[in-house]
Order: sequence, then C-alpha cells, then structure tokens
Amino acid sequence: MAMTIFQLDSATVAARTDSLRADAANLHPLHDVAVPDAWPLGDFSAAVSHAIAKANADADALRGEARRIAAAMDLAVEAAAAVEASTCQRLGATL
Repeated sequence: MAMTIFQLDSATVAARTDSLRADAANLHPLHDVAVPDAWPLGDFSAAVSHAIAKANADADALRGEARRIAAAMDLAVEAAAAVEASTCQRLGATL
C-alpha cells in the first residue's frame, strides 16, 4: 500500500493567503453613473443602475468567497502541521 505524501510550505501559503485577502480588500464598489432618466434614456438609465448593482453584489460575494478560501487554506496548513507534529511525537515515543 502506497502512502501519498505532500508538502506544504507554510510561508508560501501564508504569502498567498495574504495576497488573496489583499485582493479581496481592494475590490471597491462601483458608483452609480448619473444617466438622465428622461426619454429616450430611461431604459438605459435603469439598465446601467441594475448592472452596477449586480456588479457590486458580485464583488461582495467574491470578496467573501476569497476570504473563506484564504481561511480554509490557512486551516489546511495548521492541520497538516498538527498531524506532522503528532506523527513525529508518536514515532519518537515508539523509537
């Protein structure tokens, strides 16, 4: 039976999660554009406002998801370190 081995570089993961969090923090909402609501621009004005609101909602969702991914990545590194430490302690006690 083969054992799958993987290596996590905690410093690299920390740098990537910090970068991911910084990118998420840099997502700023769009400001509504003042398009006259007069004929013939009424429908266009509503469409622009709707598109901006949708883009801002998507950016909020993306920001939240990026933060959740970064937290999960950090947790994976912590879990791997804990498993490695436990394995080393048990192996040391056995030897």
